[in-house]
Amino acid sequence: MSVVVTGSKESKSSQLARILEQRISGGRRLAGYRDIASEFNVSINVVQRAIQDLKKQNLVLVHHGKPLETNYDPAKAPRAMSRFGYIHPYGRYSSFGRSLQILADDAFENVHAIASIRSSEGEPEKERQLAENMLYNGIEGLLLSKCPSELNAEFFRELSEKIPVVLIDMQFRDLSLPAVTFDFEPTGYDIASYMFRRKKASKLLVLMDSFLNESMQDCLGGLLKAAAESGRERDVIIKNMPLQDALHGAAYTDYKKMDEVSKEISQFITENGIDALFCPLNEFITFGISDTQIFTEHQDLKMATFRGKIPFPGINGRKYSEMDLSTWWYDYDNLFSTAVDFFRKKIENGHSPKGVKKIRIFRRSFADVYINTENGDPS
Repeated sequence: MSVVVTGSKESKSSQLARILEQRISGGRRLAGYRDIASEFNVSINVVQRAIQDLKKQNLVLVHHGKPLETNYDPAKAPRAMSRFGYIHPYGRYSSFGRSLQILADDAFENVHAIASIRSSEGEPEKERQLAENMLYNGIEGLLLSKCPSELNAEFFRELSEKIPVVLIDMQFRDLSLPAVTFDFEPTGYDIASYMFRRKKASKLLVLMDSFLNESMQDCLGGLLKAAAESGRERDVIIKNMPLQDALHGAAYTDYKKMDEVSKEISQFITENGIDALFCPLNEFITFGISDTQIFTEHQDLKMATFRGKIPFPGINGRKYSEMDLSTWWYDYDNLFSTAVDFFRKKIENGHSPKGVKKIRIFRRSFADVYINTENGDPS
């Protein structure tokens, strides 16, 4: 059942007109003004404005004192745009959250579809509520960047029996749903090979967050495989630390955790003779290394990280640009267009999304990503 939502950016009359248009295109007759007002819990004025919109589109004929008459001709009517949902766990007002809004909007627009985009703020309960609300309001499919949790796996399995659900960026561990992710295992292999062979690293510290998701496990698997094949497995040290917690505190000007973590890392580097570091969190490279004693005390440290090509890339400080930093770039444009292509096939020929597609990650310079136009790995 479709509903008219209070507080939406779309006016009540526009929402109602869209719902009634769907009924007309499905061959249904319209009830009287008062019945419509009662069904959708809106005023008669809202119903009148909605009917006027439909009248302008020549979808209804209005005769004083007579029931509403539909005037729908399927052969002449424009095809209604499909409606989808996208839920992600990132802050709505963060540069990354705003970037995802643009990327998703553009990808759905390219297949002539409309997307309702919401943030779960990383909360599993809110993630479920958003999905239920979207389903209630008639979406035809859901694109999901899931919370860093497995709590909603069963919920989305059941939801996928009602509408197509496509995962983007991360998958559920024990749930097989269509997905588009970055290909982390070969990227981990590339990073280890590059740091040991090209950068001549003697000992590589792999700095990971305490919560190790499936993507980072794949990355570690590829990295350790490359190290083993070159006989360098003893030269890789993996250290898990609360990096996200430190970044969260810094976002609210609480640097206590950041200072504690950075001090421990700096001491660890000194005590273990480490000359190279890989951390997948570019944000921690920015605020936890270049702005702390780690960079001050270890300026010759060779480093590697991941970074995403997004509409709002953020600004890095001067010290960041002075670091010996190699960067592997996520292509989010490709990620979203590939994910939405699953839905395009559903729209055009009714084929339900299947399988998992993986997007390569390349080592590139900032200029190659944001200024130059060539594709591929310039190394």
